Amino acid sequence: MASNSTWYTETLELITSTDEQHRPVTTTVLSLSPPNDSTASSTWFIVSTKTVEEYVTWISNLSTPVTRTLPEETKTQQDATRPVKSADSSPASPSSSVANEDTTALRSVQSSNGISNGALAGAIVGSIIGTALVTLLLAFLFFRRRNAKPAKQIDDDTFAGAATRHRKSKSKSGAFPLADIIPQPEPADDDTVRRRILTLVDQAGLHIDNYYVPGSTPAHLSSEQSARLAVYNSADLPAPIETLLGQREIRRQAIKYALVRTILRGIIPGGNGNGELLPRAFADMPVVDGSSGSAAVFNWRMLTAHLYSQTQSNTTTHSSSNRNSKTQPSTSITEESPIQATESLAGQFTAAFNPYSFPSFTPEERTSHLETLACSAADLGVWLFSQPCSFEFDWGGSGTAEIRVVPRVLKVADEKGGLLVTPQVLVEGEKVAYTPRA
Repeated sequence: MASNSTWYTETLELITSTDEQHRPVTTTVLSLSPPNDSTASSTWFIVSTKTVEEYVTWISNLSTPVTRTLPEETKTQQDATRPVKSADSSPASPSSSVANEDTTALRSVQSSNGISNGALAGAIVGSIIGTALVTLLLAFLFFRRRNAKPAKQIDDDTFAGAATRHRKSKSKSGAFPLADIIPQPEPADDDTVRRRILTLVDQAGLHIDNYYVPGSTPAHLSSEQSARLAVYNSADLPAPIETLLGQREIRRQAIKYALVRTILRGIIPGGNGNGELLPRAFADMPVVDGSSGSAAVFNWRMLTAHLYSQTQSNTTTHSSSNRNSKTQPSTSITEESPIQATESLAGQFTAAFNPYSFPSFTPEERTSHLETLACSAADLGVWLFSQPCSFEFDWGGSGTAEIRVVPRVLKVADEKGGLLVTPQVLVEGEKVAYTPRA
């Protein structure tokens, strides 16, 4: 058999795939055919990381294909083991070398492109963020500098504003001081105040005329009856009440004085009265001296009256036709000032002056009517307390030769709470002469 020493080299189609990191990998397939059948053929798979060799060998006179992966070596070692151009190589051998060079160049370019893309993306993102931060910083500094004022200018503006507010406050000194908190109550005119007070006084006089006889003189007063009458003694009287009742000509005026003074003291809060007919919040009005204290009390009184009216907004006001009903009295007295206050006042007065009453009426009838009168007084007390203007009842000036049956009514403060230099007299009152007996 003729010997042929020519090897045949054939480069097959490139195999393209991806590695574990999803990068493209190109495999070069190189087929080496021997010159005769006695030598095994082989196929080389050349990749960037490994080389796979397939060839046919003869074992026991049988051709057996063998596939093996060559161990990884350095580039120099791999190049040394790869087929190179030799005198025995066929013209196709240069194709193998060219293919290897193309594969190596392709791997280098792919690796270089991967690093460049990551670095480029990072540089772009970093430059965008840096530019945005610098822009925001410059804008902040610009507007801050634009809105800033010199310290001296700020101080001048502050003092100027304070001075302006001070001038405005002085110009509004006559305004209602609580206008920012509650609506300003509408003050009643002087005639309305005078009429309502005199109406209560007239009702007290009618009660005396209807249930008590001025001309009747008890034969004798027990010590218990004298003690009951002594409760109505006053420093404003020229003599004890029992002594005044001993004179028939002034007996009616003495009883009227005792009743009017009792019901008026029941609607006066503070030190000049007991306020027993008023709501407890009204009766506890503080007593202070001076203009500043008066202004504080005025504010307290207006706020208290406003809050009380809010809590009583759902209370039904009874008509005057129900004033004679004991079960439904017409009054502003609530749980804060129990209805027992009117019953106590009426019962105590009726028992004290019972020796001077008409025998045709029972004590229960006199007490019931007086309770209604006390309820009317309570209504008047709440109304006067809620008025912006302040009023006082003056019992002084009687002296030893007269009895002030009805006190003078004085207006002592205006609708803004300011004290009047000279109190205004709304009601002159009623007096009767008294001559002591030996």
